[in-house]
Amino acid sequence: MIFDIIIIAGFLLFNLFVGLSYGQKITNIKDYALGNNQFSTGQLISTIVATTASSSAFFLIMSGVYTQGAVFLLAIMGTGVSYFIISSLSSRMKGFLGKNSIAEALGDLYGNKVRVITAVAGTIGTAGFVAVQLKACGSVFSSFLHLSHYNIIIIIAAITIVYAAFGGIRAVILTDILQFITFGAIVPIIGFVIWNQFTDEDFTFFQALNEVQGSVATLFDSSHPRFLEILVMFAYFATPGFGAPVFQRVAIASSVDQVKKAFFISGILLILVQIIIALVPLLMSTMNVNVPKDEILDYVLNQNNFVGFRGILVVAVIAFAMSTADSYFNSASVLFTNDICKVLLKNLKNEILVTRVFVVCFGTFAIILSLIKTDLISIIVLANSFYYPLVSPPFLLAVFGFHSSTKCILGGMAVGFTVTVIWKILPEFMGGVTQKMIGVLFAMSCNALFVLVSHYFFKQPKVELQEANY
Repeated sequence: MIFDIIIIAGFLLFNLFVGLSYGQKITNIKDYALGNNQFSTGQLISTIVATTASSSAFFLIMSGVYTQGAVFLLAIMGTGVSYFIISSLSSRMKGFLGKNSIAEALGDLYGNKVRVITAVAGTIGTAGFVAVQLKACGSVFSSFLHLSHYNIIIIIAAITIVYAAFGGIRAVILTDILQFITFGAIVPIIGFVIWNQFTDEDFTFFQALNEVQGSVATLFDSSHPRFLEILVMFAYFATPGFGAPVFQRVAIASSVDQVKKAFFISGILLILVQIIIALVPLLMSTMNVNVPKDEILDYVLNQNNFVGFRGILVVAVIAFAMSTADSYFNSASVLFTNDICKVLLKNLKNEILVTRVFVVCFGTFAIILSLIKTDLISIIVLANSFYYPLVSPPFLLAVFGFHSSTKCILGGMAVGFTVTVIWKILPEFMGGVTQKMIGVLFAMSCNALFVLVSHYFFKQPKVELQEANY
């Protein structure tokens, strides 16, 4: 136990040291958000994968694959597909490079009202994602090391808040690289250990592969009981919603070619990480191990008691959590200061101080939200339920070169918001999470459809874009 705690404490303190080492170099909000766009493709890939490969995704894959089989992994892989789509659209995003935030990008096109609405929706949405990461970490500590769930959440949140607040995007990316290397090294080791633990002379890799192939093959049968559910989930994750941190990874790139390469490679690496994580529940289900889905890692630990294994596994989960949380802290603080305060308060001074104070307040709210007892995927969908329907459609239309009037965009946002609210009060007619995902996708479609129809029906004046690739 003591050795495990030393491993974990050392990892946390090293992250704090690395993050704080960049705090003195920030002079303005642009530097805090973009870091002068001086990041290599490797750094960009590391932060994209680290931000996306979250602790919530780790547990979702574990429990989902264990209870539903390999078909669940296929649905989750939609996130990697969304990065392939972003990569293919990169040539159209030249005008967005160097923007502090997605709210600023849409605000430059459609004015301050759209900018503020985007910032508010983005800030609220990021809180849910941070809460999920803290919740997952708290659960791991409580289960593996028998420590207080609440105290651990506060400690991890405090460390992440401090270096995210003082270090800006450079600290976030540097710690993301550290965390990417950490879970990139640990997860395969865990998979190898589990493989050796569960396999015997009567069970081979090819037998496991046949089990997986059989599970996936059944998905393409429309009579499969989970066919619609998995299809909806895949569509949901494969839709490039351009959350605030994802847009920020586009904005900090030095060129569209770098965006294309970084997101394509990130999509491949992310899918590989997901496959490796899924190895544990796939092996367990294939070997007919029968434990509750919330106790999968407990079972793994009980089968592997060598010194330091608990600490290594917990560090991997912490790396997943912190690499996501710090990115969302950073993007939320930029949205608040750059797109809410600077717009509403014309004489805003000391914007870096405002940003850092907001990170502390935002982190406190995320801690409170993480203590709500609900399942992880519900919180994730809830976090997206207003941002995606309001912000994603006009941004995607802009990527494709469609530019309408501010009235049409505000009308589309109103439609997206209204559809989302109505959908939430409808009685449940299918699986709760599936119904919520359909609601998000439907609201996004209604927003885009309203913008297109109103633009051509009311003959809105054509506005020339500043750049051909904008």
